[in-house]
Amino acid sequence: MNEALAYAETSFVVLLEDRVMVSPGWLGNLLWPPIDDPAVGVVAPRSPSERGEGQEQLHFAGYSELSAYAAHILDKRQGEWRYAEVLGGSCLLIARELLLRVGGFDSSLVERRLIIADWCLRARMQGASLALSDPVYVHVLHPIEEGTVINAGNASFAPGERAYRRKWNLQGNPADADLLQIPGDLSACLPQPAIPLARHTAETPLVTTVVFFEENWTAADSRER
Repeated sequence: MNEALAYAETSFVVLLEDRVMVSPGWLGNLLWPPIDDPAVGVVAPRSPSERGEGQEQLHFAGYSELSAYAAHILDKRQGEWRYAEVLGGSCLLIARELLLRVGGFDSSLVERRLIIADWCLRARMQGASLALSDPVYVHVLHPIEEGTVINAGNASFAPGERAYRRKWNLQGNPADADLLQIPGDLSACLPQPAIPLARHTAETPLVTTVVFFEENWTAADSRER
């Protein structure tokens, strides 16, 4: 992931899990929070993988039903967004300028939710704000997480959880095994160094495959596009 991010040259970078379905208008509307407040460096849409008020557990009969719902919400809540403490990360829009300051993801934390949360906290320590875009909804086809990783019955934690808690000076034992703990006061935490974004294979750049799918196409030029 960090090597892939090293190739970013545009003003914004989008991280999108391969389990996520999007609908028309999703990307452009994620750009509104940074326009309204330049301090916003990371934006996420609402989705089943977000937490708190950003989480929506919805089911759709097909893509047309998902598109209709997304279009309705987009029209109803146009321009609405709110600040967030951490984001879930199934879909993230990140300002490249912030990415260069914060650096890459900390893979030593092992678990996806901890890696994303850690990056969000490091971004906030750099003075950036996080935002949740209310009019944008993306659909996660099946759970992002791979099972429960915290033993809430005692003080035993998985290695990634222990590393995360040490890094952010978190104490105590969460009552809920699915609870993501975050520090209440970042100023009391140790400064976190940026994780370098390095191109390790300069002679062989990473290749992105974009798959374009158009329903009910008939003309040959549609297949070419």
